[in-house]
Amino acid sequence: MFSSQSLGVQCLEPRGEVWRPQNARPEEKLLKIVTDKNINGVNHLFGLGELDGTSKLYEELQFGNPRRLRTAAAGHSNPRCFTSVVVCPYGRQLEEYRSVVELLTVVRDAIKAHQSLYKDAKILHQDVSVNNILISTGKINGQQPQGMLIDLDAALELDFGPMNPNELIGTRPFMAIGLLQGQPHTYRHDLESFLYVLLWAAICGDKDEPPEASRLQRWPSGRFVDCARNKLYDMGEEGFAKLIAELPQELEGIEQVLQDLRQALFMVQNGSISTSTDLREEGVDGLYGRMLYIFDVAIAERVGK
Repeated sequence: MFSSQSLGVQCLEPRGEVWRPQNARPEEKLLKIVTDKNINGVNHLFGLGELDGTSKLYEELQFGNPRRLRTAAAGHSNPRCFTSVVVCPYGRQLEEYRSVVELLTVVRDAIKAHQSLYKDAKILHQDVSVNNILISTGKINGQQPQGMLIDLDAALELDFGPMNPNELIGTRPFMAIGLLQGQPHTYRHDLESFLYVLLWAAICGDKDEPPEASRLQRWPSGRFVDCARNKLYDMGEEGFAKLIAELPQELEGIEQVLQDLRQALFMVQNGSISTSTDLREEGVDGLYGRMLYIFDVAIAERVGK
């Protein structure tokens, strides 16, 4: 499908070999859109292999007194297709960041990738988490953003809408408050997830789980409504101050970035935090712009020291 020479690829990664439902919206379709539009900062599709589905494998099998297995055509099975996807480039896990500057740069670049994915490819990622942001170690067409946004399995192609409108999609510790409260998934919810990613990476470091006494322990579990209530408190003045107090001393300076991001994302109306989304074009561009500016200023200050 693609050659490493035509893409200027330095590093490849097998995305996975899976039996996926044939009626699922395949990730490789979205990866193809990303590749065709040359979206920077998101994995590009390098290769794809697909075998016949299980319905083809089953249809000639016989057991005991000869009988044909019921196939998908008869509506009595859940046919799957074996798919192998190779993407490029690859990178290190986010928790392997080596400095505050690298952490901030990686998350900023992932936000840039999200913006391009949303505006240029008309794709909403929907699952921003620490596991879906990589520290890039490769290049495409000579470009090398330090942060890579990966995994479009849960992404939404905006022109087609959700396959299951009532489905709640995301990784719970990083899901936006409004999403947990039942709001339709928007770009703003993903941007809120980037704040949670930065908090999680800063507090947890290279550990898979938050410290035992951390407030983050309340984010992954319980009912969605409870998780939303906990996050709503933690994004308030009192709760956020407690989260900031958990930051390790070696990440000096990241506190202001987190405070500024919180203010950019949450407006206070009548004493309560608003989680509403501005879907106007100026609202979309404005929120992306404010968040990227916060990162740019913080990175420039640290690089200049």
